Amino acid sequence: MTRRLLLVAALILGTLPVLLVGASPASAHEPVTTNYCTNAPDRVSGFYDFRHACAHHDACYALHYSTRSGCDSTFLAEMRVACRADNAWYNPARAACYDVANLYYSAVRLFGSRYYNSGSTSTPMQ
Repeated sequence: MTRRLLLVAALILGTLPVLLVGASPASAHEPVTTNYCTNAPDRVSGFYDFRHACAHHDACYALHYSTRSGCDSTFLAEMRVACRADNAWYNPARAACYDVANLYYSAVRLFGSRYYNSGSTSTPMQ
């Protein structure tokens, strides 16, 4: 099985917090772990839940299965999906959720380079 297929299976099965594929550029034999959104709230009940997007972003940075820009773009897209899932189109909270997603995206674009290059999963506001 390829690394990407294992990652997709882990996402579907909800086992991403410890993904035992042994593919981190920094250490080829350590599991990829996630700390979700690091120092930022990864969910606010009734408003947003970015845990999936944050965990996927951690894995993307650790495994380099996309460029950094690709990881970050997917991160934003997945947060926006979470906003739509948690807030009806007529709910003003959806627009506010999009604002939070854009803020998190801006943070990883501004500060994520060293984490992507090191294969670390501890990116600020990720």
